[in-house]
Amino acid sequence: MTSKIVKRSAMALIVTLLLAGAAAAPTAYALDCAPPPAPERELGYAELVFKGTVTKQDADRVHFDVARLWKGTAGRVVTLSASDWVMFDTGGEYLVFASNMDGRTEPLLCGNTGLASLEAEQALGEPIPLSTAPERAAGIGIVVGAVLVLGVVLVAAVLVVLRYRRVARRSD
Repeated sequence: MTSKIVKRSAMALIVTLLLAGAAAAPTAYALDCAPPPAPERELGYAELVFKGTVTKQDADRVHFDVARLWKGTAGRVVTLSASDWVMFDTGGEYLVFASNMDGRTEPLLCGNTGLASLEAEQALGEPIPLSTAPERAAGIGIVVGAVLVLGVVLVAAVLVVLRYRRVARRSD
């Protein structure tokens, strides 16, 4: 009989402690970010860093007029995939740290993307002039295109020479 009382008392004590522990536990959230890294550190791993004004938003995209560019290739307009974690207000000026995720360019999670500040801009250093950013990309495209055209012409010339030799041997 005594062992039953001890077992029941022990069970009651365990249940009481579990309930008290559950009541005292802090609220858990699905996403709780640590403080963001320094902007210059995030610049190191972001693929695209710019300052821009939100001009338009729809269900899955946010459109920016770019004022300054620190990393990546961008023209005057950048469109990002919308994120449920980073909110933008149309007309607001933001400093954006983004990367390509599954084929979509999105703001980095738990980073420095937010309203633009002079302090963060200064930490990033000198921006890339916007007028040269697209030219760099276009310049690379022109070089690749020229190499491809030259390659096609070279292959065509080799095929013509081989065909000419084959025809010349048959006529001998």
